Amino acid sequence: MGITVSINAQITSENGNLMGEFINYEQNLIPDEDSEGFVVPDSTQLEQWKRMMDLFVAESYSQAEDSLSANFSDYEMVLLTDTSFIDRQYYLIREKTPVTLGWGLYASDPNYQRDVIVGVPHPIYDSFTPQQGVNMFQYLGGRLLAMAGTHRCSNDEASFSDGTTTVCNDTDTSEKFKVSDMAHYDSTAFQIAHESLKELSSNVYAINLHGHASSSCEDVFLSNGREDDPQPGLQAVRDSLIADNVDAAMTGDGSSCTLIGSTNVQGRFINGSTTPATEAPDNNTGFFFHVEQSRDIRRSLAGHIPVIDAFGELISRSFNTVTFPDYPSLTINEIHFNPDAINGDANNNGSVGSVSDEFLEIINTADTTIALDKWIVADNTSDRHVIESGTNILPGQALLLFGRDTFDGDFGGATVQAASTETLSLNNTGDKISIKTPANDVITFVEYPGTESGVSITLNPDITSDTLVSHSTADTDDNSLFSPGTKINGDTFLPFVEIDGNSGWRMMASPTSNLPIQDLVAFSPIQGFGDDHDKNFYTNYNGSSWEAPSSLSDSIKNGEGFIFYFFDNTNAESSELPLKLRATGSVPSSDVTIDLHTSGDNWNLIGNPFDSAIDFSSITINGGSLASSVGQIYDPSISNYVTTTSRDDTVAAWQGLFIENSSASSITIPTSAQTDGGTFLKTRSKDLSYVVLTLRSTELDLADELVIVLSPTAKTDWDLLDAEELTSLSINYVSFFGIGEKEEEEIRQSQFSIPVSFEEQINIPLKIGQVGTNSDLILSVSKLANVPDELELTLHNQSTNEYIDLLEGSFEPIILKEGNATDSYQLLLSNSANTSTEADPEVPARFEVYQNYPNPFNPSTNISYSLPEPSPVLIEVFNTSGALIRSTAFDQQVRGKQSFSFDGSSLSSGMYIYRITSNFGSKSGKMILLK
Repeated sequence: MGITVSINAQITSENGNLMGEFINYEQNLIPDEDSEGFVVPDSTQLEQWKRMMDLFVAESYSQAEDSLSANFSDYEMVLLTDTSFIDRQYYLIREKTPVTLGWGLYASDPNYQRDVIVGVPHPIYDSFTPQQGVNMFQYLGGRLLAMAGTHRCSNDEASFSDGTTTVCNDTDTSEKFKVSDMAHYDSTAFQIAHESLKELSSNVYAINLHGHASSSCEDVFLSNGREDDPQPGLQAVRDSLIADNVDAAMTGDGSSCTLIGSTNVQGRFINGSTTPATEAPDNNTGFFFHVEQSRDIRRSLAGHIPVIDAFGELISRSFNTVTFPDYPSLTINEIHFNPDAINGDANNNGSVGSVSDEFLEIINTADTTIALDKWIVADNTSDRHVIESGTNILPGQALLLFGRDTFDGDFGGATVQAASTETLSLNNTGDKISIKTPANDVITFVEYPGTESGVSITLNPDITSDTLVSHSTADTDDNSLFSPGTKINGDTFLPFVEIDGNSGWRMMASPTSNLPIQDLVAFSPIQGFGDDHDKNFYTNYNGSSWEAPSSLSDSIKNGEGFIFYFFDNTNAESSELPLKLRATGSVPSSDVTIDLHTSGDNWNLIGNPFDSAIDFSSITINGGSLASSVGQIYDPSISNYVTTTSRDDTVAAWQGLFIENSSASSITIPTSAQTDGGTFLKTRSKDLSYVVLTLRSTELDLADELVIVLSPTAKTDWDLLDAEELTSLSINYVSFFGIGEKEEEEIRQSQFSIPVSFEEQINIPLKIGQVGTNSDLILSVSKLANVPDELELTLHNQSTNEYIDLLEGSFEPIILKEGNATDSYQLLLSNSANTSTEADPEVPARFEVYQNYPNPFNPSTNISYSLPEPSPVLIEVFNTSGALIRSTAFDQQVRGKQSFSFDGSSLSSGMYIYRITSNFGSKSGKMILLK
């Protein structure tokens, strides 16, 4: 404790210290059990202490300090300013170190609001009562706090007070109360504090805080220090506790609890006994309260609050009511205290360390973000970690603490820190871990057995369980030894995404319901709301322009898209990339329907509503139709849009995208659409055939794509697999698209849908351009997927009449000097197998029936099969009851792969069975119509 200034003679001031820290410091100095640390005051010392204490409680602090320094050089007076408690000032009498008398600590509030003395007679034996006493003293606005200065079982000498106890006797035989037991011996400085205040204020309330571990007692048991005659105030406190769902009782309730405080000398004195050590009082004034409490009530502020509240309702205050800080919930979810010598690399640094691989996993289980600046993680022995300044833990997020700073990885998006003392010192034989505020309020704790070896212990199920179990037993998937920062099965507690690359716009979506926009501000600034900067955040496209939220207090729903500009610098609270965004709220567990508009150009900004990649081809269209079922995703790595087709229809978690509506009222993305993989912009294998052509700048990270899709459902004019070209969000970009037709009007297209079988050559005029740059461009085939051998794709330069086969194995990328003549190119598509009478060049070895594609489908799908020799074919479709829905027969089909287009427009959603019969037998498949 640092002494800073002097005022009022010798009184010293301690500015900025917290009352709770001060009491905790003093508590650690108290002589322990079986010591002789308490000096019994003689009669002269008692008289001198009484004169000093009379001045102290009368708020004559300067005179009291003079008396203290003249007669008790081992003690000093301190003025403490508690900056955590509205800068309240308290005068304290404390013993200097080392402790030689053990007479206790006393605090006075010159601006008290309630005439109350809070007594803590057993600060070591009744654990947590010192901090509870501080809380009660401060929140009630009490007049005096008195804390004993020694363990109740320290001295061997017995007092002459009435009664016997077995508390301090290991052999469990009755003995007289010891002189160190402040509640049962009256010749003490602790008792004199009560006497001085009672003489000054006849109606002072005295609250004596105790702890019990008796199974016969309720969680809170109250008395007025007598076995009978409970006063109305006692009943009022009990009723208030019961109303707060506390198991509470009082004398007269018929409780079997015997801890009634009838030999408590402070209680006897307040009730009128002139010789409280030996004589019980005749009266019950109702101003003394003996409060016995279970450990659950004493151990944290959450337990203290109903007790403090109950007394706050009883005792009038000069202004306001009792108010408490709203400490949200934290849960210690996983503990790794004894790493396996070979497989114990929990911190993922490549080696096992008995200190570095120990960890604690702490989860914010509240619905608000917790600021944990300078909070404390402690074990039974001492404080082990002070949480770093600026630490904010979102609802559902994990705080992961390792023993040392050698960890490597993102650990499920957890906030990861190393113990500030360079060790968590988790005991292999069992320990108690506490999380405390900077004022030493215990918010939560867990006691664990040290029975496991080489494996962590974890709540199972995560967070909600009351029991810690072996991780390898809890993990039924692969029996893993630990899962730091994630759930038992490796899933993240809180959805997160990493934003990397360069500054620029990202098209995004929330993987949770009602994500508060303000939560995103914690990771990257959002500007243009109440300041003079341009907006960098929009949550809607209305068909003609971008729209921003009305306030940053708004939330983003599942399936709503948004765009966010990231700055990649440290200016104005920005962050350099990469950075992580985390989402609060719940991940949807059912199908998500996204409303659509038909305003303006009909483009809608939507997003993946799940915390996993989705197959975008699985969407269902409701109440009308889309202009295109192809999603358009802005890819910041090329400063341009790409189609969902070119990404195998896989849309990653957190990804936003554009879709073009026609008349649909909404789309539904089913939970079954979720798939493994996906990157923010693993893919899955599909039967869809397509070619991706990419035009890229040779100087800048700029590119654009053109996609050619071969589909069995494609039409000769515009269909759902066609997609328009969108203008880049960047000021510098490359432009590469084809000219198509939609509703008899010329249109710029980024994706063309072509029938699988076509006879006449298809010519697509190409447009090439650059904005904000003038570099050479390079054209390449960047992706081929299931392209049939008979497809021929040729680039024709009309100005030179040069033809280049783009699918030739030796094809090399084409360099266009500054774009060359941007209107001189066209793409030629032809089918070398353009007659239906010839068999496929590769003859199948046997009769095969393939899975229909797409599946699920709406309203049509393609059923494919292969024949090793010419044969008649019968195609039948049945419902699940076995009723024949449709039948088509072919007298003779040539050998090779065949396809049949099935239209389910007239059918209802459900499962159907298709059966193909030929000379080589019958084979069946299942397909799903999903409208």
